[in-house]
Order: sequence, then C-alpha cells, then structure tokens
Amino acid sequence: METCLYKGKQICAYDVINANYALNYELKKEWKIAGKVGELLCEECGKEVQLKVNDPRKRVPHFAHKSKDDGCSFSNKSLRESEEHKKGKMILYHYFKEKYPDTNAKINYRFSNKRRADLYIEFNNSDKLAVEYQRTELDIIYWQEKHEEYKNLNINILWILSGKEEKLKLKEKQVEVTFFQQVMLNELDEVAVFLDVDNVKLILVKNMRYSAPYVSNNDFEELYIKSYNFNDITIHTNGKIECDFIDEYKKANERFTNYYAKKCLYEEKQRLLYKEQEKKRRIELLNKTAEQRVIQSKFENSEIKIKNKEEIKRYCNSNIPYKNRIKYALKGDKKSIECTAKYLREWGSSDDFKIITLICKYFYLKGSVEIKDTYGKILEKSGFGYSSLELQEKTVSELVCPICNGKLIERYGKFGSFVSCSNYPQCKFSFKI
Repeated sequence: METCLYKGKQICAYDVINANYALNYELKKEWKIAGKVGELLCEECGKEVQLKVNDPRKRVPHFAHKSKDDGCSFSNKSLRESEEHKKGKMILYHYFKEKYPDTNAKINYRFSNKRRADLYIEFNNSDKLAVEYQRTELDIIYWQEKHEEYKNLNINILWILSGKEEKLKLKEKQVEVTFFQQVMLNELDEVAVFLDVDNVKLILVKNMRYSAPYVSNNDFEELYIKSYNFNDITIHTNGKIECDFIDEYKKANERFTNYYAKKCLYEEKQRLLYKEQEKKRRIELLNKTAEQRVIQSKFENSEIKIKNKEEIKRYCNSNIPYKNRIKYALKGDKKSIECTAKYLREWGSSDDFKIITLICKYFYLKGSVEIKDTYGKILEKSGFGYSSLELQEKTVSELVCPICNGKLIERYGKFGSFVSCSNYPQCKFSFKI
C-alpha cells in the first residue's frame, strides 16, 4: 500500500524520495521508527504497518503489514498492483507535488461511492482533478460509468494509458492499438495520453484521417505520435496538457491531407482515362472481321516484340476481360475454361495468346503440373488446336513480360499477391496468384 495513517493523518510512502530518486533520509528515519513503535496504521483494517524502502528504482517505497496473515484486503494478492503501475502513479504524484506544492495530492483516494482514483488533487483555485493511470484494458461500460460519476461530482478527469515509446512509434493506424486505446483516440479531446514509465515521458497520440471524395468508404488514416519530457509540458488544474502537440499535429495533418488528396485526384483521373480507353477498345473489338480472327491463329509460335512505348501504352490502358477467369480456369473450373476459350475464339489477339501461355508457364514452374492439361484444353476449345506447354525456361526467374520483355516481379497488394512487370509504370502487365 502507498498510504497509511500516522498520528491520525494520511502519509504517502512516495514522499521518502523525490522525482530524481534522491532519498529524504530524515523522513525515512522518522517513519521507520514510527513503524517499529506501532504508530503507522493501515487505513483499511487499522492494524500496524511498516515502511519498506530499499532500491526505489526496482521497487517503489510502500507500507506493508507486520503480520502477513492479517485478513486485510490490502494483503489480497489478486488486488495487488504491478510495480509498473505503482511506479507510474509515483511519477505522476511527484509531478503534481512539485508543480503545485500548496496542494494535497492523494494516492488511491476513495470517494463516497467507494470508487477509488489513482491520484486525486484539490487545487487552491477550487479545481478538482482525478488522474487515472490504466495499465490494462478497461471495460467500456465501467469506463463510461466512472466518467459520468466524475462529471456529476464536478471533478475533472485525466486518463493516462501505459505505453512504451519505441513500441507506440511502430503503430501506423488506430486499428493496430487496443480497443480501449481506440476509445481514448475517439472520445473526450480525441487525444490518447500514454506514460512511458521506463523513460519517464508522456506520449500524445491523435488520429489523422482523410476521406476520398471520389470513392465511397475509401478512407485513409495514420497516427500522429509525439513524446515529451515532463519538463516540456504543463498539466493544468483542469487536466488539460499544455505543449506544442496540437500545433505540430495540425502541420502533420495538413501534410497528410495534401498527400492523399493529390493521390486520390491522380487515381480518379487515371480511372476516368482508363474508362474512356476501355470504351474505345470495346468498339474496336466489336469491329473485328472474320478475316482478322483467322489471322490470329498464325501467331501461335511467333515472337512479337514491342517496338515503341505507344504499343506498351496500348496494353497499359486496356483491360483483358478474361484475366479474372484465368485464375479459376487454371484450377480446372470447367465454366471458366469455356469462358476463357470463348474469349480467345471470338476476340483474342496475339497478345492474349502470349499472356495465357506466360501465365500457364508461371504456375507450371511453381509446381502446378495439371496446368499443362488445362492449357491444352483452352487452346483446343478456342480453335487454336491442341498444343502442349513446351518449356524452354527452367525457373520462374527466366520468364519475361509478354508485352515488353521486362522482368516479372512478385508483389503483394491490398487485394492479395500478384505478379507484375518491372517496367512499371510504362508497362502495367500483371496477374493475380
């Protein structure tokens, strides 16, 4: 326990050291003697306690019952706090004692409703402040009830969470933090406050969010995180923290918003351009003659090279309707095989033939031996005639882009794994894996 009664008044074990762990020897001596002669009493059960203080960096100063089996609730192991929790409360206790020396800061203060506050302070300006240091997750219903009770008692509340600076700075989105930390990011002032006990720092976190205007449910978010030494901040009597965090957040949020605004505008222009080019391509495909379709079968073993960027651009800005079907066709799905073959038969070009051959080779070299049979079926049903999957390449790394002969690179995007051309953005050839 952090407090006990001495000569009828409450005392706090944290007072035997200061924020820099400098020992108040006279006070330690006085309380050690008082404990020996039975003048230190437990606030809960009234039995004798004694001061325990050795190395405060390892274990914070505290009071303990002289008898271990005394039946007091403070001796219940399930109710004991961790050293990190006690150390966190001690850091906050010393901050307010030094910042507001004329006030009486109380640890584990019990209100009339029997709820306790980790730290409670009544200031000379009539402000009342409860500081809650949470190391573990708090039930949302319990939090709401406690918050409302403080509000009804006209007590300001400062919620502080436990967190390590190096770990918090690895978090990029609020989905990566716990639910109770998300509550702090979205309730009250929408700023989550963390205490790093090891480094004695306060860490402030606020969410940045941008909603794309062109596509619904296409939001971007990122956490803005900044840490402060206690000397660089001021916690006012109403619980508000004064520092440059909000100003720095506004600058970061402006940069964040501008970046995604430009990104979304560029993507919208690309989408509209693609839509227009796709429309033109469809019209061109519908105008193909029977003679042109016959000519396509002659390109089975031909090597067509891209001569200029305009040819690459032709592929880049077009869509291959059967690409979504190939993935399932290669798994042996009969309907997908029929759809792929029908496309090649009616609308296919030499590019399409080369692309299907390349994709089949890729999966075959990846270990899917049944691809050879599926490849033959697609060609046979499309009118190209049965053909085996002849391989000159021995490994996937030897395969090249069928459009521009660039290298093939495996990538991972928000819709899963895919293979794309190394000449991106000039060539946007890709397929899902």
